Amino acid sequence: HGQRNQYHWLRQPDYGVSEVTITVEPLTRSLFDETLPLARKGWAESTVAKAETCAWYGERDFDVDPDFQQYEALASVGALVVMTMRDAGKLVGYLTGTCWKGMHHRHFVVAQSDSFFVEPEHRGHVLRLVRAYEKEMVKRGAVALNWLTHTNGPVYKLLLARGYVADETMMEKRVLKEVQLCA
Repeated sequence: HGQRNQYHWLRQPDYGVSEVTITVEPLTRSLFDETLPLARKGWAESTVAKAETCAWYGERDFDVDPDFQQYEALASVGALVVMTMRDAGKLVGYLTGTCWKGMHHRHFVVAQSDSFFVEPEHRGHVLRLVRAYEKEMVKRGAVALNWLTHTNGPVYKLLLARGYVADETMMEKRVLKEVQLCA
C-alpha cells in the first residue's frame, strides 16, 4: 500500500475524468476549517512515512491542531500562500507556504513550504500543484524555494526529480515526555 502511494504521486492524471482546478485562495476561517480534515490525513500519512525516525515514534497519538491566529497573522502581512486543488468545487488538496524576506539574507525573498496534502485519487495532479506553487512564489519574488519533507516520503522523490537538492536536515529531539499545552 505505501509503495503504491509513493509512485501514485508521480502518475500522470487522466484529464478526462474531472475538472481539477488549482488556485491561490485568501485565508478565511472557512477555508482553514475546510483544509483541517486534509491536514489530519496528511499527518497520519507522515506518521507512517517517518516511522522510527520520528522523535515521537510509537507515541504520535495526538492529532495536528494548527493555530488559525498564527496563519491569520502571516496572511495579514502578505506572507502566507494557500494553494487549493478542487474537483468540481470540492477541496481535494492544498499546499500552504510562506514567502518573505529571509531572516539570514535580508535582501532575498525566500519561500518555505508549510503543509501539503492531496487525496490519493487526485495525486496524479500533484505535479500541477507543485508547479503552480513554484510559479506563485517566483511571482512574489522568491529567489529560493524551501520544502520541509521527509526522505522516506514521495514528495522528497518528486522534488529531487524537479531539481531540488537536500541542503540542510532538520533535527528533532524530544525533551519532555509529557506534552504541555500552550495557552
